[in-house]
Amino acid sequence: MSEPLVIEDWSWEITRNCNQRCAHCIIGGQETGEINTADALSAITKIVSQGGKRLHLTGGEPFVRGDLLLLVNRAVATGLSVNIITNGILQDAIMPFVKEGLIDQIGISIDGNKTAHDHIRGHGSYRKTVSTVKAIVEAVLPVTVYLTINSLSIYHLGEVVSEMIELGVRSFHLNDINIEGRVKSNHYLEINGLDEKEKLEIISSQLDPLVEISDLSVDRSCTISPKIAYVDFKGHVYACTELARTNLTSMIAPLLDEDFADRFRSYHSSIMKPDKCRYSLYSTSGMDICLNCSGSCPAMKGGLI
Repeated sequence: MSEPLVIEDWSWEITRNCNQRCAHCIIGGQETGEINTADALSAITKIVSQGGKRLHLTGGEPFVRGDLLLLVNRAVATGLSVNIITNGILQDAIMPFVKEGLIDQIGISIDGNKTAHDHIRGHGSYRKTVSTVKAIVEAVLPVTVYLTINSLSIYHLGEVVSEMIELGVRSFHLNDINIEGRVKSNHYLEINGLDEKEKLEIISSQLDPLVEISDLSVDRSCTISPKIAYVDFKGHVYACTELARTNLTSMIAPLLDEDFADRFRSYHSSIMKPDKCRYSLYSTSGMDICLNCSGSCPAMKGGLI
């Protein structure tokens, strides 16, 4: 008899629906939607039965789901630790989760200073998002600002981080713009003419006065692991977010299929895991900087997937 699965970390694209139309959206132009409430509740039960400990909810925009409170309550009741990434616009929907202690951490997406953010996400977006950040900090819930590195923000990152630190934010994840989705129609947001080292130097020079970055460590290893799973908006499971976005044929199995566990085991027993990821993750206390270091995922090269 096979050993039970212990997939501890789950990322779930809880919906592809969204209340914004960002100029750099990685899923822009793709199919939207979400699985129904009954299937979502069954998915939570399945995640727990497969050893789930941590549930990371993404979108789209998670808080546009009318049943999100029900789903998160169920997840918490089953012992899952829940965190959510949001654009921060729907403050009235977000704060009950925060005040009732239903989530352990929340991530807020920001795309630069007010000018850049509003250009990418729409007039007034920055003000609403910053207001939500303030409210969450005041509620003493850990918040991470997910700051996009794009052509409009790369020379203003220090400005944004400084403002967020003044608000009480202590955790940041800076991520290089992904050249997928709507960026293909908005090439001006791409950062051209700079290699990874040059981008890191530009970013570091702005952050050095604000946070301790002299001891940045770098990790370029592939994150594919039998302890990790990514669930898309249809309930299909992939080895990581990158494969779910760029290679739909790499789907392992629908989560709710009866033979999911066997197919998951089979996938991880046969995959030729590459040595490197397409991203470089530079880290220090309270700060991650994720930069593009290649044009495509190495797992999709040479017939690995």
